[in-house]
Amino acid sequence: MNGIENSRADARLFDTSRFARQIEKVLASGINGKAPVITLSSGYDMPMVGLGTYSLHGRVCINSICTAIQNGYRLIDTASFYGNEKEVGEGIRRSGIRREEIFVTTKLYPNQYGYAGKAIDEALKKLDVGYIDARVIIGLS
Repeated sequence: MNGIENSRADARLFDTSRFARQIEKVLASGINGKAPVITLSSGYDMPMVGLGTYSLHGRVCINSICTAIQNGYRLIDTASFYGNEKEVGEGIRRSGIRREEIFVTTKLYPNQYGYAGKAIDEALKKLDVGYIDARVIIGLS
């Protein structure tokens, strides 16, 4: 391949309009109360619509998560940096929905790389939901 052919191949790999069409197709397959999912390389299904909890704290956090789950949300995203993992876990437990039906993500930040196991254990303890479905590794910027 010459340089022009390589550029075209790269453009096809990162064709955002093609990607957007694929996402629209998957999102359109959802029904009220059940978000569409994508299958991860691990084989697990991850909901494509979820609730980010960055700005949620205290009772507002607990109630927001509980209500969101009761109304069909199945992906909940948090992080130790947000300072709300205990409330997130309480909202999940109070929802009345089986834990296996909820996909929980949290994050590992660069300042936690040196003690990743401990950071994961701390998140598990604070969330108190049994397990974390995905741990997002935040890179250095």
